[in-house]
Amino acid sequence: MRTAFLLGAIIVSLFITPASRAQSPIPELIFSPIQPCRAFGSMQVPTGQTRTFRITGASSFAFQGGPAKGCGVPASARAVAISLSARSSSAGYLTAFAQGTTRPGTNSASFAANQTQTTGAVVALGPTGQIAVNVSQTATLYGDVTGYYAPPIQGNYSTDFGTGEPIFQTSARILSASRASQGTFDFRIDRPVAGCLVFGTTNEPGYTVNGYQLSTYIIQIQVLGRDERFGIFPVDSVFFNFQILC
Repeated sequence: MRTAFLLGAIIVSLFITPASRAQSPIPELIFSPIQPCRAFGSMQVPTGQTRTFRITGASSFAFQGGPAKGCGVPASARAVAISLSARSSSAGYLTAFAQGTTRPGTNSASFAANQTQTTGAVVALGPTGQIAVNVSQTATLYGDVTGYYAPPIQGNYSTDFGTGEPIFQTSARILSASRASQGTFDFRIDRPVAGCLVFGTTNEPGYTVNGYQLSTYIIQIQVLGRDERFGIFPVDSVFFNFQILC
């Protein structure tokens, strides 16, 4: 039995750590928390060197001490909330920033000698979904991802007045959109949709827009009309817009 989802989420303006904000201004994004996931661990970086770490995608992170299927952060993510831990025989500092950008002059965290120091940060992601970490002293690094920031999942639907064909205009996070049947539309999302919330609206009086989880990656939206003669009935010819919040 399908369960309808109601609207409920927080849209936030992204604040990057000073090191990242300097070279990567990012517009309003939505934060999605995840179960803490060790994206990388036990990775030793030599003095003065920079190491990149993969954060997005479902491929194996085993080469960097992470899980075999990634951390569930979609490719659309622009920044990551992460706990960075470092242990070194010497006191020093680390700088985390977007892979592929110039290392900023502001440090992200300091660490003492022979102690494991952990600092929470929000770090912008590079174009291939990676972060870079530079260390002033040889250190062993760990990174636990706790959430990510990504653009909204949203779109709208209308029909071509001449042909009656559906017209979808959606964000890049919706990988495909199709009409399943009269008044029913399927949208494939770039992440698992369990627990996602669907908010749909239409300016047409007497019509409602409802959203459901159809499968692991697919949200189904139904547009229904109601009147005294026909009761409740599915409708194709109504413009609607929607947002999916996960």
